[in-house]
Amino acid sequence: MMKLSTMKKVADTVCEDWRSPVAVQIMKNWEYDEGELYYFRASANFVFLFKKEGQVYYLRFHEATEKPISQLESEMNVLHFLNDGPVKVAQPLLSKNDRYIEIVETDVGIFSAMVFEGIPGKQMETEELVEKQFYIWGRTLGMLHEKLKMLPLEYSSKRPSYTDHLHWIDSHLPKDDLPAREELSRIKEWASTLRKTQGNFGIIHFDFEVDNLRWNGDRIGAFDFDESAGYWYVADIVFALRDVLSNKEDIKKPQVRNFLSGYRSATKLDEDDLQQIDGFLRMHQLYTYTRIHRSADIPKSNDTPEWLSTLSGKLDIKLSFYRSRLCRLKN
Repeated sequence: MMKLSTMKKVADTVCEDWRSPVAVQIMKNWEYDEGELYYFRASANFVFLFKKEGQVYYLRFHEATEKPISQLESEMNVLHFLNDGPVKVAQPLLSKNDRYIEIVETDVGIFSAMVFEGIPGKQMETEELVEKQFYIWGRTLGMLHEKLKMLPLEYSSKRPSYTDHLHWIDSHLPKDDLPAREELSRIKEWASTLRKTQGNFGIIHFDFEVDNLRWNGDRIGAFDFDESAGYWYVADIVFALRDVLSNKEDIKKPQVRNFLSGYRSATKLDEDDLQQIDGFLRMHQLYTYTRIHRSADIPKSNDTPEWLSTLSGKLDIKLSFYRSRLCRLKN
């Protein structure tokens, strides 16, 4: 999640009709239907929806200092590799300058920007899914992993890994946050004991939850691969199901069983790794906790916009929830 100060800089330019002059400045590098560019959402990136010749596309950008260009280029390599795979993956579009990535100086800062094709289909909520759809969801992730297992080493080696995430947590956690730092030590020790093979470890999507999927009948398209990283494949299952999977006992839930059945129909599942669900959940929760902590960089004041006060309140609730869990955790 981006810093709230960054989010506010761009959000302050968004008008009541969801248009922004900052997005217009950035979109000068791509062709689009004039007047058809609207704010969509903001989390790790700003996302604007636009149309070109009536077709839907997405503009994605973030502050240029957030990620090195090399990381964005490696994401492009992964996307291009997946383009002929069994799962529809949103592909990037070249700019007028024949570049996939544009660095644009705007009135509120310098941003790294990319444009992606839209994927036809419907966005679903987890609670809307029926048993068959959990099976399809799992099968789709299994097909994606089966393809990613063939990703060339020169591509996979340039993506971040779980060790980079642990180092990032270490560098961004407050020094005096002892419960979180103790949990980090436990997770580092636990992760060091896990075996890594060509069959159980590689590049994962990292955020294969329903927000990043589009359903078109029995087929699912995926986007938002900017978090893709080197992990155990089981971690992708755990992270995708985190709304219904609170511990390894939840593997008995019908939704989880159907998801796993679908996954196994497309690729091999390491059953020993599946016993590590709790560890992967704790790793993701600590990573999320640290990201939220870093993002909350605006002090509360009387002139804070209502939307920002509401968001800050929600983040405070999440931080309190994670802190209470950290204080209760033991080996």
